[in-house]
Amino acid sequence: MGGARREIHSARTAHGGAGRRAARGWQGMLGLAGELFCALPRRASARKWALGMAHLGLALSSSACDGPQKTAPLEETATLVGATLTTSGSEPASSSSSSSGSTSAASAAPAPVREAVTLIAGGDVCMGRSMGQEILKDPSYGAFASIARVLSAADIRFVNLESQLSDQKGETQSPTQKLVFTGPPGGAEALARGGIDIVSLANNHMWDYGQSAFLETLANLERAKVKYAGAGRTRERAYGAEVVSVEGFQVAFLAFTDIWNQGALGRHPAKEHVAEARREAVVAAIRGARALAGVTKVVVSYHGGEEYVNAPLQRAIDLHRAAIDAGADAVIGHHPHVAQGIEIYKGKPIFYSLGNFLMRTHGTETATEIGLLARVELRRNRDPRAWVCPFRIAGYVPRAIPLAGDERRELYERVVRQRLRVIQGSIARPAVVGDTGEDGCAELSPPVPKK
Repeated sequence: MGGARREIHSARTAHGGAGRRAARGWQGMLGLAGELFCALPRRASARKWALGMAHLGLALSSSACDGPQKTAPLEETATLVGATLTTSGSEPASSSSSSSGSTSAASAAPAPVREAVTLIAGGDVCMGRSMGQEILKDPSYGAFASIARVLSAADIRFVNLESQLSDQKGETQSPTQKLVFTGPPGGAEALARGGIDIVSLANNHMWDYGQSAFLETLANLERAKVKYAGAGRTRERAYGAEVVSVEGFQVAFLAFTDIWNQGALGRHPAKEHVAEARREAVVAAIRGARALAGVTKVVVSYHGGEEYVNAPLQRAIDLHRAAIDAGADAVIGHHPHVAQGIEIYKGKPIFYSLGNFLMRTHGTETATEIGLLARVELRRNRDPRAWVCPFRIAGYVPRAIPLAGDERRELYERVVRQRLRVIQGSIARPAVVGDTGEDGCAELSPPVPKK
């Protein structure tokens, strides 16, 4: 999939003459501020200033200086300013020019090189079942609206897409096999509206409706300009890195699965299309990603482990640590449908399982009601900083409700703290979980060495 420039922001863009802005009162003043923004150097501070202006109703970006722009759909509860996203080996789309054909001096200036980017990663997202029916009824359905404010703090947003996206004539779950499901094609746009930049397709549901539905899933994601890792039309694409670039800071994503619903993946036709979590393949892929020109950091997604169990399997522990040893900067786990422990290994965060994100909870497994978002600040030439952002899952059509803004925060913060004590107690050297801030996230740090 070629590179694409995506901006998710307010439907209003800064354009028109100064006289027209002045006639709009305070919005006119913001418009004049927009002109000043165009003259600012392209620094991270300018981008943060633009974010603040966007919350007041003015969308600013490098393209805002060049005239009217077509804007992408927006989740109703957040204002996000997106980043330039490119696939490895492709060039980002050039900036739009004004109606006169000239390019402003600001947009022609060389792009700055970022020293850090923030990744927010979530666990299992199922666009099938009840969620799929909602999307079929309302193509503009905001699946991520309830947690959009948390997601807006990221430069890159990643989830595990635990369903195909295919047209099954209105069916989103098999009438005879409840663990076979698919999201409709519009699920790709639902991901894009939620600001999701990249998904993992390396999981056990990627063949539920067969190869044709798998290939349709790829096409639907490409149409919506949502990137994917861990799968592809060829084996090389499945095991290759998908690179997301934010102002020159390039993050390579790899994804692998240890679980396959149709028997052993290595003996199934999908072995040519979905990346299997074999240790030698994982290590080789990470080293290959590290060798790509311009790649700054490598993030690995792993789908495996045992469902509804608090502790990761030893195989998962060994594989996650091997990934860090091979050069990964963070490892994101999912599949158990419950959160599992977090550790800082050699300065790098390992999230053994983030649990469900947007996936229906299990009635008899109350731990499925609590999920985690991983927030990782990837820093050039330094180890990452990491936070955990808990949330609860509610509803037959699942909604993710973060601690920040939850009217029942006091109760659920106690529930979350108890859950974190349980899962952190299940691994040998758990990360220390700090206090939760106003945003509902808690910073992680390595354990204090024992004297």
